Amino acid sequence: MLFKIPLRQLSIWLALSLFSFSLQSNEINVDGLDEVYTKIDKYLSSATEKGFSGAVLIAKDGKIIVNQGYGFADRLRKITNTPETVIDVGSVTKQFTATAILKLEEMGKLTVSDPIKLYFHDLPRDKQKITIHQLLTHASGLVGGIGKGDFDHIPTDTYFTRLFSTQLLHPPGSKHYYSNAGYSVLARIIELVSDQEYEAFIQEHLFKPAGMKNTGYLLVDWNKLPQAKGYQYSVFDIGSMVKRYQHDKKISWVLKGNGGFNSTQEDMYRWYLALINHRVITEKSFAKLTQGYIDEYDDGDSQYAYGWAVFQSPRNTKVVAHNGSNGTFFYDFVMFPEEATVILFATNSLTRPQYRIANTLESILFKPDYEVTALQADPLAQILLDAIKYQGDFDRLPNIIKTKYADSIKRKHYLNRLGIALQNNNYLNQAVALFRLNVELFDNDGNLWDSLGEAYLAQNNYQLAIKSFERALELKPESDCYWCDNSAAKLKKSKAHLDGQ
Repeated sequence: MLFKIPLRQLSIWLALSLFSFSLQSNEINVDGLDEVYTKIDKYLSSATEKGFSGAVLIAKDGKIIVNQGYGFADRLRKITNTPETVIDVGSVTKQFTATAILKLEEMGKLTVSDPIKLYFHDLPRDKQKITIHQLLTHASGLVGGIGKGDFDHIPTDTYFTRLFSTQLLHPPGSKHYYSNAGYSVLARIIELVSDQEYEAFIQEHLFKPAGMKNTGYLLVDWNKLPQAKGYQYSVFDIGSMVKRYQHDKKISWVLKGNGGFNSTQEDMYRWYLALINHRVITEKSFAKLTQGYIDEYDDGDSQYAYGWAVFQSPRNTKVVAHNGSNGTFFYDFVMFPEEATVILFATNSLTRPQYRIANTLESILFKPDYEVTALQADPLAQILLDAIKYQGDFDRLPNIIKTKYADSIKRKHYLNRLGIALQNNNYLNQAVALFRLNVELFDNDGNLWDSLGEAYLAQNNYQLAIKSFERALELKPESDCYWCDNSAAKLKKSKAHLDGQ
């Protein structure tokens, strides 16, 4: 059954006050936008039947076409998504960090050409010439990240000492390599220069002028707002990220500055208005923020700006966009500055087909005769459901999955991630079955054997765990073995358990 909030379609001109407007109003019929709304709403409503839940806001020429929630924010309690539902925006957080850096530049506190050795003492020699500009454009050469996940609370000095001790992936400025850790370095620079905690600076100098009260990590009264739970593969409830932050009472450096802000569609639209009307940074700084500097990929079709990607639309117009995800929540922020249009897409139940929803919405907006193709269900979500429901001989499950979903498991990380999701939710027999199938398909990947070993260890099947970890270590590459430390430690643990039996 489809659940969604009532229509939120209205006209708002950009000159209105950002501090007092409400995005909720009555229906309007302006320049045929009601027809566009109907087409979009039909597409998104049908998508909820294929696993989508979230919210969408689209504005064009100063008029909001769609501002609506779809599906459930909380399935158990039957709470629907709305434009005021709190959702994780992932790496869209990077644009806030980048804007804060430019704000500090306007304040005369730094310049983007500064080398980071001005802010971090005792840097290894190869890191000393890295500049703020290179961090902003992911051209520093730093690794993508360190730590064991978004909630790995490594002490500040330890985090940066470890990060700066890693080997550069390329000489600074020579190429683009996406680095979450680089944006955490920027967050730390913001703190050191402003003498404020990262989020406190963002709230005071960016969000307050923009009229935003419902965006951030911990410095928001979240209890007054509905919070979306995340549904991994549209199956497993992983809860609200805000609840995790509140439990920990702090934000890890693995996440700070590069991801994890939570917000609402209405606040994100306020941010968009503040940017294009130069209420938080000047017009000159905004141009600097959204100028492409370095190719993201070899084809040169997309350049990275400061916390944004820049490329051309099919209409040969400029697109300024960024998305973000933790694998369950997904946010897509797409601006078309030459066409005065913005698309804000959020989901709390990400599946692979949903990555293309914003592109479909763009096509509906700009192609009057566009024939919409309904969103398809994700076979990976169906594999999970089939595995959960399976009650037969688990030795047969790998072959059942292989036969039924052969075309959907051709990449090794698909089954690995599904197996981890099953293991994290205590479906150990199913997890082992998927991991076994994966090492059958991709025998020479040590990381996959490490995952199988973890599942066997969780089952207390120490003999098979030992064999799996040993195989994982046999497949150790010449460098950058990201699973080897874990395999070695768990191999030792498995042998100790076996000896103690």
